[in-house]
Amino acid sequence: MAWIKQSEADYVRHYTLESLKDICNENHFDTSECKIKDDYVTLLLSVPEFKDINRPEPKAVPTQYQPQPRKKKLENISVFTNQIYGNISNFLDVVEHQAKFQGFHNKEDWPLLVEPLLSGTGSRTFLRIPSHEITDWAIVRKKLEKSYGISRENYRDKFRSLPKPPSMTFDDYVGECIDLVIKWWALPADTVMTDRNLKGVLESVVAEQLITMVRDDRLREKLRDLEAETHDLRKLADCADRFAQSRRSEKTFRSRLEKSPPTSTQRSSTTGFRATGPSITSTPTTGGGSTTTSRGNFNRNRGNFGRGTFSSRGRGYTRPGGQSCVLAGFIIPL
Repeated sequence: MAWIKQSEADYVRHYTLESLKDICNENHFDTSECKIKDDYVTLLLSVPEFKDINRPEPKAVPTQYQPQPRKKKLENISVFTNQIYGNISNFLDVVEHQAKFQGFHNKEDWPLLVEPLLSGTGSRTFLRIPSHEITDWAIVRKKLEKSYGISRENYRDKFRSLPKPPSMTFDDYVGECIDLVIKWWALPADTVMTDRNLKGVLESVVAEQLITMVRDDRLREKLRDLEAETHDLRKLADCADRFAQSRRSEKTFRSRLEKSPPTSTQRSSTTGFRATGPSITSTPTTGGGSTTTSRGNFNRNRGNFGRGTFSSRGRGYTRPGGQSCVLAGFIIPL
């Protein structure tokens, strides 16, 4: 069979199994021993007069049966750096999510997908992993995190000291706490969230952390009462968010009041009385003093008019020396 060119053999393999059966039947070949497509190909290639065989044009293989080229790398993921991902743990979480999203459902493929995205410490750590462990994603992840100083103890300490920035909602804070506890326990997230007992313990631990972190005494007591009543972590987060929103609205309202311009009411003080009003004008009087006219309010609760006399009938007040004042129709001393 040396005379058969390789290109001819490739040409035969392009036929579908049905086409190969038709060719063999038309040329009366014995196909009793042919079970699979390769058997029919071998049978046709064994005929010396293969080129003279009556054969139709090869039928195209249906699109759904054509093998697709296998992707060898993850797309839309950059090389790991702390500036982009924060830490190696966050980066590996992104790798897992993208691997599932892009069709790499076999975890044994994940270590080879992450290798090109490592550099420096991560790359050196990956090269030192033994060959019999290189396909175990759990081992690879644990060693990569350990090389960057991340362990179960680090997750525990970070959870216990996790601060809440003012811009973060309590709901987001609870979500970060849950992620840290799951990594602290070193259990799959699916296992924790589907197991009723584990989920209950998880929510109790996070709820206690949330209540301890709150600085406002009123909110802390309110959350303790709600937790004892409902044992619902999401309700605690929602209650805290509504309380925080109410406090922000109150502070905003007070700030606007403090920054608002003064009203038109003005206050002025004199000896023996207090008068307030939008305008006060002074005009000279016949007694050598001055007359002050205003449409403001006159307050004599704490008044002390000295040695002068006040006349309601004359609508005026005359002080020794001739000084007088007119306020809303009354003459008041200056």
